[in-house]
This record gives sequence, C-alpha cells and structure tokens, in this order.
Amino acid sequence: MNMSASNKNMILVLLGIIIVVAAYFLGVKPMLEQKEKIDNEVSALQARYNELQQKKDRQAEYEEGIKIYNERFEEKLNLFPATLDQEYTIEFLEGLRQAYDFNTRTLTLGKPDQFYILGSSIATAEETAATDTTEAPAPETTEPVIDDSTYVCYTAEFPITYECNYEGIKNVLNYVAGYRYRMTVDTTNISYDVSTDVYSGDILLTCYSVAGPDRSDDKLDIDVETGVSNIFTSRYGNSGSSESSSLNKYDANNGSDIASKHDLYIMLNPADSDVSAKSIGQDGKSASQVTSSANEEEALKIEFYAKDGKNYVQYTLGDKSYEAEITSGQDATIYVASTARTGAEDKSSVKVTISNTMSIPVYVKVDGDDAASPRFNVTSRSGQVKVYK
Repeated sequence: MNMSASNKNMILVLLGIIIVVAAYFLGVKPMLEQKEKIDNEVSALQARYNELQQKKDRQAEYEEGIKIYNERFEEKLNLFPATLDQEYTIEFLEGLRQAYDFNTRTLTLGKPDQFYILGSSIATAEETAATDTTEAPAPETTEPVIDDSTYVCYTAEFPITYECNYEGIKNVLNYVAGYRYRMTVDTTNISYDVSTDVYSGDILLTCYSVAGPDRSDDKLDIDVETGVSNIFTSRYGNSGSSESSSLNKYDANNGSDIASKHDLYIMLNPADSDVSAKSIGQDGKSASQVTSSANEEEALKIEFYAKDGKNYVQYTLGDKSYEAEITSGQDATIYVASTARTGAEDKSSVKVTISNTMSIPVYVKVDGDDAASPRFNVTSRSGQVKVYK
C-alpha cells in the first residue's frame, strides 16, 4: 500500500517528537536533576563554610570562653572532695576540736551512695510522660556508661551526737556553713539541762563528693607526735606525763607572750592584699624572709635541729628555703599572725610540717586565723612541739 506524502510527513513528525521526548527524559532531565542536586549540595556546603568561617573569625573569643568555663567548673568541683572516707571524718572532727568547745560523743560517716552523674540527660519514664502529650510509649531508661572521663557524684550521711554550750551550737553550724567542702544540715535537735547548763542532741549532716578524671583525694597527715614516750599519756591527756609537764611554759595566757618576743614570725594574708600572702622570717632581718603571693595552699616545712653545738631552724616554702640560727637558749618560738578569709576566692593558706630534734622545745602561737577554714594547718609535727590557738 502506497502512503501519501502527507502521511509520510506526519509519521516523520511523530518520530521526531518521540525522539526529542525520549532524549529529554532519558538524557536531559536526569542531567538537570543531577545539576539541581549538585547546586543544592554546593549551597549547603557554602552555608556550612560561611558558618565555620564565622566561628573561625571568633576562635579567640570561643577559646577564652572555654578557658573561663573550665576555670569556673574547676572552682565548683573543688568545693567537693574526691572521696568520702575516714580521713574526711577525722579532718572535720579535728577542725571542731581545735576551734570550739564541742564534745562529740559519737560521729559516723555513712557509706557513700551514688546519686548523680554529671552530664547525664537520661530521663525516667515518669519524667518523660509528664512532658510528652503524645500517646507514644515512654522510652526505656538505660544506665549511662561510666568510664575514666565520667564525673560521678556521691552522698553520705554524717550523724553527730554532741554536748556543748549554747555558743558551741551556733559556732558549729557556722563551721559547717563555712567548711571548705560542701555539706548540708538535714536535721538537728537540741536538749537543755538546766542543772548543768549543757546543751546536747543530734545533728544529721549530708556530705557530698565528686569522683572523676584527674581527681585525687587530699590525703590527711594525721597529727601524731613521735618518740618513745608513753602513748597513753600524750599532750592531750594525763598532765602527769613528762612531755605534757615540760611543754607548759606559756600555758598561763595560752601563748600570748610569744606575740611580743619570738624567734620566727609567719604572716598569712589574702593573695590580693598589699603585702605578701605568705611570709616567714626573723624580725628585723629582711634577708631571712621567705615569701609567696600564690592564691593556693602551699607546703611549709619547718625543721629545728642541732649542728656543731648550735641550734638551727630551716624553713622551706615552695622552692624557697632559708636557714637561721636559734639563739634564744631555753626554747624556740614561732608567732603566726593570720587573717580571716575574704570569700570563696581567697584560697591562700599553708600546710605545715614541724620537726624538732633539738634538746629544747618549740612553741607556736597562732592569732587571728579563720575559724571555719584556717590558713595555718599543722598536718604533721614531731619532737617537742606545742601549738597554741
């Protein structure tokens, strides 16, 4: 069958249209879609680049912010010990004994219990249900992973049974409020005996600790005198012991005479004061002075000893040390002029060790120290050494 020319032309036109449409859908359209996808990716990457470039322009600002945050975090972290153990109890009790007339009949540190993990955002089913208005089931709770980079918070109860006077109760509550580590007074009860004018009762404290990376507990150096004397008749007990009876020269006025005449002086002040935060030396001898302005607790080592028939003292503060001759003859005396803390940022203090191998005793008088957080902390002493506060 012969086709007319018009039919042939119509068929050719249809074939051309089919070829063009097929070329568009099979070639041009995928390329256009790919181009659009690439353009979108380029736009997203360009936006991300611009965002990162803005952050890079503020890099110094961010780094300073991180530094400030880390300092504030460490400041808050240092309000809590790394562990809650017997040394914590001993340190707290020793602070009470030295500062106040407070008789603790019983004192116990309960077993620490974990109660929080810093940075944990896992919600309980009840918490989720309270904030979720949908009918979807609450997510199952999972235990957070605890590893070497995790800060774990613990709490322990600290019950105390006591006897004291009225001022002692107020002083102890102030002592707790100003203690270097955070604790709370949960309950307290007070009974008063009219016939003896004695207050007694119970106080329940809660202590907190945070264990985590690079956190180590400050090991307490228990203040125990060494020697060959009878350990059951120490300077705190039987007045008939040879050691106790020999260390009573300044007992009449609790060592006040040492303030006017002494072999060494120690001055302790806030780090932001006009004078050195810590200073030790001999009156009128500037060359003997050893100082530090660090706003932190530093080790102060004081050693008394005999050499070549003479008595000497060597004191070391940080990496600075000085040796001086003791010429007083009958004894050696140290006068400590301390000051109260000015606030939470005031951390200037000394951790003191005193050793005496001379044949004469050493007497120390401490004035003006902060009652709740002392700057002058004698952590170890040996030989004939007596401290008045």
